[in-house]
Amino acid sequence: MENQTVRAERPVIEGVILCGGKGARLGHQNKGLILFNGKPLVCQQIKKIKPFCQKVLINNNDHFAEYGNYQLRSTQDLIEGHVGPLAGIHSALSFIQPKTTHLLVLAVDYPYLPNNVFEQLLSVSAQYKNNIIAVYDKNRSHPLIAIFPRDLKHDIADYLDKGNRRVIPFLRDHQARYIDCSDLDEQLFTNINNPEQLHNNTIPL
Repeated sequence: MENQTVRAERPVIEGVILCGGKGARLGHQNKGLILFNGKPLVCQQIKKIKPFCQKVLINNNDHFAEYGNYQLRSTQDLIEGHVGPLAGIHSALSFIQPKTTHLLVLAVDYPYLPNNVFEQLLSVSAQYKNNIIAVYDKNRSHPLIAIFPRDLKHDIADYLDKGNRRVIPFLRDHQARYIDCSDLDEQLFTNINNPEQLHNNTIPL
C-alpha cells in the first residue's frame, strides 16, 4: 500500500477592525473615523489587513451610516454595556463564515504597522492552530494585534459575564503565544490615544 501524505488543512482567515471604543482620550470621537494623514483611520486599516483575509468585518457601536460607506459587514457588540474590545472580538466571531477557522484582530488605532507583522502572525498561527497568537514588542504586549481561533467565542462570553474586562489576562488564561517583534522600530507599534499623537505624527506610513 502506497504511503499517503496527509495534508494539514490551511487556516481560513477573516479579519475584524475594532472601532467600537468610546475614544474618551480623543474627546469621545469615534477613532475609526478620525482623519489621520488625510484619511480615516479605518480606511487605512482596511487596506492593511485586506490582503491577508478572505473577508474583513468592522466592529462599531455607532456611526453606522458612515461605516456603511465601506461596504463591509459591521458587527455591533452583542454583549451590551461597552465592556471593552473582547466584546468586539466576540461579536466578530459570532458572524464569521462557517468555514472560517481564525479571526485576525486589529485595533483601529495602530496606523503604522508594517505588513510583515501580519505575515508573521499567520505563519505562527498555521503552526499553533489552537492558540491565540499575539504580538510582543520589547517590553509591551499588543493583544489587539492578534489571531483568535473561532472556538473561543463562548469562552469570551463567559469571561465577560463574570465581570472580567481585561484582554491580557484572557490571553494568559488561554496559553496565548507571542511573536517577538522587538527587532522592529518600536514607533511602528504606536497606537493613537491622544490629540498630540494624532496631529504630530512624524512616522512615515
